Amino acid sequence: MEKIDKNKVITVGYKYHPQSGCTFILGFIPAHSESQGRRKKPVYVKDSYLIAWVPAGARSITAYREFDSYHSAYIYFMRMRNGDPPPELPYIRDYQQSRVYDWQWQAVKNYHSRLSLKAANEMIESICADYDLRAPVLDFRKDKYEGYCFYETERHEIGGHKRLLNRGNLIHECAHFIDTHGDQNIFQTHGPSFVKNFITLAATYIPGNTEKKLMKSAREAGLLGLPEEIHYVKPPRNPMSSGRAR
Repeated sequence: MEKIDKNKVITVGYKYHPQSGCTFILGFIPAHSESQGRRKKPVYVKDSYLIAWVPAGARSITAYREFDSYHSAYIYFMRMRNGDPPPELPYIRDYQQSRVYDWQWQAVKNYHSRLSLKAANEMIESICADYDLRAPVLDFRKDKYEGYCFYETERHEIGGHKRLLNRGNLIHECAHFIDTHGDQNIFQTHGPSFVKNFITLAATYIPGNTEKKLMKSAREAGLLGLPEEIHYVKPPRNPMSSGRAR
């Protein structure tokens, strides 16, 4: 399957997937002529529509399905619109990780407020009771070699070096397991759905923060992605068709 330049595709409809940052698009490729070399005549390519998953920031579309008519493409789009990007394809990448880190350290008040292990366990129990989830194990020790916090999915464990145990880091890792609960952690990234979960938790469990202010800040930082509903535009007229423009 050939790659298609994303700029050559006119998006007719899309459904945004906040967990991964991908969009499921219904696209239109206008009729055009393609060069076949110096001694060959250009080949005329008629109108076509395609359905494809497109990762955030992608310059080309590598996996798609083509259709001859808008009607056929629309039916397929509507049938598949609530699915997830194929996990075996290279769509799922942490495209805004560094921006999330920069934003949370600046926007969240009392992010670095230290916690004792006892206080951290109490916070975890409270959060998991609110979400009706099994609490993860906490493993913060002085002999931990990691210079960062982490959420380990297989062991259902939040850990890191003891000096990293603070409110912000704990809330960050809690947002990961809440965001990915029930999805086998396929989309464990710092995408818009993670940011929204993080904001809700930070506003509830880190003093000095409100959901309204954090949402506004995250939106201004471009971390909340596209609207999640389906969007459509009118299919464009074929620029190579005969007849007068109106």
